[in-house]
Amino acid sequence: MGPNPLSVILVSGSPTYAQIHPNWKSQQLKLNTFPLKLAIDAIQVQNALVDLEAATKDLPTAHFDAESFVASNRRVMDLRKKVIEIVKSSKPAFDSAL
Repeated sequence: MGPNPLSVILVSGSPTYAQIHPNWKSQQLKLNTFPLKLAIDAIQVQNALVDLEAATKDLPTAHFDAESFVASNRRVMDLRKKVIEIVKSSKPAFDSAL
């Protein structure tokens, strides 16, 4: 039997699926980790684009710097509200959230 998942978390701080599920074959690991990897990749790309896009590169609230944390948090909450409204609409237009 493999290591206790809790002990893996406590020792490494950031367990991998391979550590938590040592009996999974390579194909199972790929299949089960792909959605998470896809989400992480998308977040990393969007995070980098904040510094490059004309609409956000000079917008302090888009960067979550310490001096604009409250305003940045408010911006995220406003964007979240817009996305929820769009999703609930009959014909979602996700570009209008930007």
